[in-house]
Amino acid sequence: MARHKSAQKRARQDVKRRERNRTIRTRTRSVVKTLRSELEANAAGAAEKLREAESALRKAATKGVIPKRRASRQVSRLAKAANRAARSSSASQSLYTRPIADGGTVPFVRVGGAARVSPRLEPPS
Repeated sequence: MARHKSAQKRARQDVKRRERNRTIRTRTRSVVKTLRSELEANAAGAAEKLREAESALRKAATKGVIPKRRASRQVSRLAKAANRAARSSSASQSLYTRPIADGGTVPFVRVGGAARVSPRLEPPS
């Protein structure tokens, strides 16, 4: 236990801050986990959950519970996953096919950010 008056005050402040940070961190993790499970199930309510998750992450970063760069990185990854889920649920075609001139689709593989037609995959007939 602290002996000096200033050290005792510091210990009291630390207890309060630890409790506050723990609740913020727990809420943030819960909201992100809810969003991820929503994305796995369906993308219908994912937009609202994404807004909640972004708000919780930004608030945690503002309060200093997590670093701002980490919050931005997590928001970016969650938005990317939500967009991917929305695109795959709304589109009738797979993420790994693209339309061609004759009305069909051709499979492709993403390599280094560029879409390239894969020679190993047979085009659908």
